[in-house]
Amino acid sequence: GIIPLSHSQDVSGPLARTVMDLAIALDATVGLDPADDASMAWAGETLPGFVGALDSLALTTARIGVLLEQGFEPTPLAEEVNDTVFAAIIRMLGAGADTVTVDLPGLNELASRSSLIAFEFKEDLRGYLGAHGDPPVRDLSQILASGLYLSSLRADLDSLDLSPDSTSAAFRGALAARDSLKGRIHTTLQEHDLDALVYPTARLPPQLIGAPQHDSNCQFSANTGFPAVTIPVGFTEAGLPVGMELLGAPLTDARLVSIAYAWERLASPRRPPLYTPPLHQNSAPPPAGISVRVEADSMVANVDFAFDAPTGRLTYSSSVTGLPQEELLAISLHQAAGSASASGSLGQGPVISALTPPGVLLHEGVVILSTPEREALHAGTLYVTVLTKSHPKGTLRASLDPPESPPIP
Repeated sequence: GIIPLSHSQDVSGPLARTVMDLAIALDATVGLDPADDASMAWAGETLPGFVGALDSLALTTARIGVLLEQGFEPTPLAEEVNDTVFAAIIRMLGAGADTVTVDLPGLNELASRSSLIAFEFKEDLRGYLGAHGDPPVRDLSQILASGLYLSSLRADLDSLDLSPDSTSAAFRGALAARDSLKGRIHTTLQEHDLDALVYPTARLPPQLIGAPQHDSNCQFSANTGFPAVTIPVGFTEAGLPVGMELLGAPLTDARLVSIAYAWERLASPRRPPLYTPPLHQNSAPPPAGISVRVEADSMVANVDFAFDAPTGRLTYSSSVTGLPQEELLAISLHQAAGSASASGSLGQGPVISALTPPGVLLHEGVVILSTPEREALHAGTLYVTVLTKSHPKGTLRASLDPPESPPIP
């Protein structure tokens, strides 16, 4: 049922919250499939049992090759990803794993020449559409002619529509590059007696939804057909997840999953995301209301917030009474430095957002909170400051109460 990109490269694999869930899903789906040529690699072999293969001590016998030059990005933008992955490798060493640094010059260039998507997509899409009743469009050219596609996809779709097909010399060249890529990686795994090559799943931190992520290392598995598993290994300072991929030799799927299980038992790397709260009556929870009030002399400042947990949107409206317009400098949202003192007061912290401009007594707006800022909100360490000409140093302040989670039905 999956719309194809390339039948030679497409593999549907489960995404799971835990490795045990992953193993259960794999056990439920593993098997020979006459409609899937790739599964025929298991013909005559004993099919793996993934749950039965899980071993919390698998790292003690694991031998891992670090694909340092070809798998890591040597730029400042990648520093957090690299440091997080290296820290995970060091923890694996501490658990008994053996690691070696592997250098495969020219590997990325070879991988870039071995993709078959451009050659197979048009034919595979046409076959998919033809196998599903009487669709309103029957191929990529008709989709482009209809205009019923996202404009951001236009350049890619045009390129795919003009690409030579699987009867071309270019396709045969890609197949040859694919065979070379498989041979180099397989030989390296055998020569160093490795269970897996490891590298960041993506070389840079995740992009915002809608922005392209061009730094993936998925081509090593996709373009060889070798098994791979991606495991969480930590977070950047901004709370963005970092993953590490383990790539193994053909038919070593269960061993890779077992190593992933041992890592999970060692590191407990999962952090429940603040932006996927429990459902409320089978839908996303409604925004949580938070109100703060700051009083001084005759001035009263009220700020009413509505926090939407799935998106991190903090919508607000503010009103100030009892203060001449020219006296108001700003209302700002801060994250406290450190934790509350014994008296319950919070340390002075930096501004997250200016909520109102100078002299504006009635205002409304939206602040998008980052993951650390959401954590601070839930921890009760966000506060509002009202700056006036009489109180310009941030002494007029009030904390935001943590939002209450809606009851779980």
